[in-house]
Amino acid sequence: MAKMKSFLMEVEEYFYDCLDSEGLTNDQALAYVETKFGSMGKDHCKELLKQFNEPDFGTPTPDDWRWKMKKDKFKYKKLSTEEQVNIVRDKLLSLMEEIRYEVEVPNIIYSAIFTVTELAYDTAPNPNQAQLLIMNSIMAHLENRENIELGLQKKRGNNAK
Repeated sequence: MAKMKSFLMEVEEYFYDCLDSEGLTNDQALAYVETKFGSMGKDHCKELLKQFNEPDFGTPTPDDWRWKMKKDKFKYKKLSTEEQVNIVRDKLLSLMEEIRYEVEVPNIIYSAIFTVTELAYDTAPNPNQAQLLIMNSIMAHLENRENIELGLQKKRGNNAK
């Protein structure tokens, strides 16, 4: 996962350099990225452009490139846990539909679980927190399949919202 993160950061840096330093258009910069990093790099940059053009995507920080480009008009819409879970689920299902003829379903599931586990360990402050996050997600699903948000709130305790 760390290699992937490093690769994507390198792609982003190159892409921004093409746009800012070289003064290329979006399409020209995407072509350069594809030449140097392949279709995966190009797809990642297309997603960045898409996110830039949809200002309701996430909360920008002063270090974020979107903040620098559009400082004045960001609107942040806080989504509920259930809405966030549904977005991720929908995107994963769309991806599964795209690759279903190339990858068998058990391998898709294994890869998804492996990637989520690796992501949990990469982003959690310590391994115990990563394990807790993974186990709480599983328990919330098992205990309350209809209302994931309620299940996660029960696991987090009364302070959750």
